[in-house]
Amino acid sequence: MFRRCGVQFKLPKLLGTLAVFAVVGVLGGLLGGLEAIAQFFGKNIGSAHNATGALFVMVSAFPGYTLLSPEQLPFRRERGAGVSMPAYFLAKQCFNVLDIFIPTFVFVAMAWLLSFPDIPFSELFLIYLGLSVYCTSIGVLIGTVFSGNVGLLMTVIAPVELFNFFSGVLVPLKDFPTPIFWMAHAGPGLWFMEAVTVCTFRQWPEGMQSDAALRKFNLEDTGFLLRFDAGWGAPAYFGILCLLGLFFRLEAAMIMHHLPKVPQYQSQVMQAWARLTGSVHHLHATKEQERDHMQGKESMLALSV
Repeated sequence: MFRRCGVQFKLPKLLGTLAVFAVVGVLGGLLGGLEAIAQFFGKNIGSAHNATGALFVMVSAFPGYTLLSPEQLPFRRERGAGVSMPAYFLAKQCFNVLDIFIPTFVFVAMAWLLSFPDIPFSELFLIYLGLSVYCTSIGVLIGTVFSGNVGLLMTVIAPVELFNFFSGVLVPLKDFPTPIFWMAHAGPGLWFMEAVTVCTFRQWPEGMQSDAALRKFNLEDTGFLLRFDAGWGAPAYFGILCLLGLFFRLEAAMIMHHLPKVPQYQSQVMQAWARLTGSVHHLHATKEQERDHMQGKESMLALSV
């Protein structure tokens, strides 16, 4: 199974992905390094990083979406021939590590070299790596449910909206109702903004860290003060983002486990709704459909002989 997935791993595809991430990284670095941005946001750390993070989120889910979406029908055919779903899914996830690590490193290198933020490169890379794991996991989940233009559109919209709406930049976190505030903890925006804010604030001189106005502006109003005083760093936020992303990948594995072994004659919307709502019995073919499918296979084999 690992050999099969290794054959599917293509270097030209990775090079194209790296080119896209490099261009977006340059744009993010130029945007973060603009003097106008620094003057507008002043000492607000999270807002200065929001634009670069939003650009990254726009493209980071695609390596996860393309992992499984093009292989929905081939996987169902091979599963009917006895291919193990857990082995297939695990092998694909292992090769997806390359699609996460290398493009993220290229993006962070471009953005960091052009903007030179106060946060060290290693910590910034670890934070973006966790964000990449989260976004690619959403792409994996979308790729198991949708395909084609519908899936591509959702791959762009879903991570960006989760990031921007719950980042605290468009709408301050303190203005959210209590249920929505706790829902924000399941999105990437809150943890990313807190990570870059806490790690950057800790790099400032002691005089600035003890300044009441700066602490209120960056930590107290946004609710990051408790975890800053507790000593949280980039590894902690990396772990949180990875755990949240793992939930999406487990959900994708459950959906793939319940995929039918024979083609269905229903609309894509009905199939997607059945998968999301857990109505697994709607996904399986009727006896007449299975009989017609087997007769079609036997006819094709007879013609090939």
